[in-house]
Amino acid sequence: MLAMLSIQLLAGIAWWSSKSLIFVLAPFITTFILPHCFIYYFFFLGMSLYCGTLDHNYKNIEQNLLLGPQNGLIHIKEISHKEENKNYCITCSFSPFRSEISSNIKIITPEIPNFLIGDILEIKDLLFSKSASNNYRKYLQKESIHGISYTKHLNYRKVGNITTWYAKAKKYLFYLEGVISKKISSSSSFLFNSLFLGSKKQYRENEHYPIKKYFDIWGICHFLARSGLHVTLILSLVLTINRLAKLPLAYSDGITLTFLLLYMLFSYSSVSFYRAAIVAFYGLWCTRKKVSLNLMHLLLISLISLILYNPFYIFFLDFQLTFLLTFGLCTIYLFDS
Repeated sequence: MLAMLSIQLLAGIAWWSSKSLIFVLAPFITTFILPHCFIYYFFFLGMSLYCGTLDHNYKNIEQNLLLGPQNGLIHIKEISHKEENKNYCITCSFSPFRSEISSNIKIITPEIPNFLIGDILEIKDLLFSKSASNNYRKYLQKESIHGISYTKHLNYRKVGNITTWYAKAKKYLFYLEGVISKKISSSSSFLFNSLFLGSKKQYRENEHYPIKKYFDIWGICHFLARSGLHVTLILSLVLTINRLAKLPLAYSDGITLTFLLLYMLFSYSSVSFYRAAIVAFYGLWCTRKKVSLNLMHLLLISLISLILYNPFYIFFLDFQLTFLLTFGLCTIYLFDS
């Protein structure tokens, strides 16, 4: 009998407290949570529909490339040498003669390329292969690569050259990697390219695996990848130099943004690096315009910007983890402060 009365008493207290809690939280729920939920729901609904449209267009281009030997013009965007299998990976845009739709492709070949980034080639009898696994196909889709060709010999002739600022930057980056690999040891070259350029092209299993193993043992393997931490370090260094030089605020911000843009241009992309760079750009802009800073809002702007740039980022673990961890750290910092 006493136990039943105790249970009824506890149930009554729980009901009364929950009712009071609802009255307390009602204004917060109606003015903050519900509007944000509706905004995010319609935003992600729209992005899912947009992803569906992109996926449909991607499948159409992919099927057209798999129909048979292709002839057309290719514009070289990137050339990398894979040491582990002695192949060259050539990233380029491809415009078939029988179609007006341009696509991005990768060509894997052991043949040493006799052309440079920015060159335009007329290519014949290029065969494309279907992706071996669905996961690899999704990765190619995220990278906007519509087809991949494995060939031992390229049948081509050079017809022109496009010297855009982007092609010049990538050409200089390719040249810089070659100079670094020749001037310093293989291990130092691997560490420099991984940490500062965001490139894993110099990795060799037989030479660099012990270094990676030691980093795993020490628990600092994430330092082998260029991340958002580099943006913070670069900004801190440049801003410190500007303060010591006693530059005006306008010149200091201009130099900082220019240095960061050049670093982004002359290195390889990564989601975490772009996330930190976008936050830095908006943070400097808010400081310059004397707008109150809110770190959560800056992260949301960064997240939405990256999704608008490439909606397929949502489905990959690197994008999910970098934002979940950053939001978690910011939440802990805000509660502590």
